[in-house]
Amino acid sequence: MLEGFVPFPPEYAARYRAKGYWQDQSLAQEFDAVFKRYADRIALIDGDTVYTYAELDHVSSNLALNLRYLGLRLAALGRRREALEAASEAVKETTDSVKETV
Repeated sequence: MLEGFVPFPPEYAARYRAKGYWQDQSLAQEFDAVFKRYADRIALIDGDTVYTYAELDHVSSNLALNLRYLGLRLAALGRRREALEAASEAVKETTDSVKETV
């Protein structure tokens, strides 16, 4: 368990699972399912640029890989300045690469 993390009370968790709100999947797994289900649909419009869910999946995966490459991991979150600098650089690199491919 992450330090500082406060879990949901067990009775709430059980209720959410019983109602189908929680599927015991990670957020990444939830996003992956949506990206696959709606791959050809429009997910985001930025001015004249339109992104499908498949393209958004590609861009977000590329961003995550860039963040990892630059050393951003859970352990780095304790060193906030370095983590923010790495995140900022990765976003810039990812944005530049997306502009080149679109």
